[in-house]
Amino acid sequence: LVFPAQTTAEVRSSAELGKSKTIKETESSGKTNRTILSASAVAGNKAKVLSGLFTRFGQSFEGKSLICQEEIFYFFADGRVYHGLPPEGPAHLDWSKAIKESPNLCGTYGIIGDTIVFQWNGTNAQTVTWKLRRKGNNLELNGMVADKAPTFPNNAKLDGTYAHPEIVVVQGKPVVTPVIYSFTADGKVNLEKKDTKLSVQKQSGSYLLSGNDLELNFGGDHTSCTIFPQHLDNRSLKSPDRLSI
Repeated sequence: LVFPAQTTAEVRSSAELGKSKTIKETESSGKTNRTILSASAVAGNKAKVLSGLFTRFGQSFEGKSLICQEEIFYFFADGRVYHGLPPEGPAHLDWSKAIKESPNLCGTYGIIGDTIVFQWNGTNAQTVTWKLRRKGNNLELNGMVADKAPTFPNNAKLDGTYAHPEIVVVQGKPVVTPVIYSFTADGKVNLEKKDTKLSVQKQSGSYLLSGNDLELNFGGDHTSCTIFPQHLDNRSLKSPDRLSI
């Protein structure tokens, strides 16, 4: 999660980054009904296809303890599903590489009536069947609401400064420091972070933003990642209260 950046005074007066109250936060399955999509399938009936990023809070037991954690699913319309945030962004995800490096996060899905069937890869490859309900743009997966993340228009622009905490090891001890992104409406971005000597490192470059994909270009350093706005009171896609990257 990335939050609008705090001033030095605000950082000193706050026990945790992003907690200052003086700024905005940024954080029947008959054969005739059966439609199991493979990764190369062509999406046909839209009612049996999902697309986009969904988040929900899953629950599981570890012994007698109930564990709640956020789960993220990115559904592709061709029948693929990624369990988590695609690291390079959904448009840049190298599926073959992902299957080799993180097979447990990769799978396919199909919708049969009011159920969704996942076929996961990896050493613990398994088929999982959950109840599925549509709730407007959102879903109910196995009884838990999954909210669809907003997307940005093609070639969207941001105008604001955001920060997220990063842990760096200084002389063998972990230190929390802010990583600060400053986006401008002309497509420029400045990045500021500290190294293991707590010296400030700055980079300037450009960015491209479309859908849930963010590309950062700092000269020869090019990176891409998944991004989505998390609206609080502010509904502006140009300056959302909180981003998830």
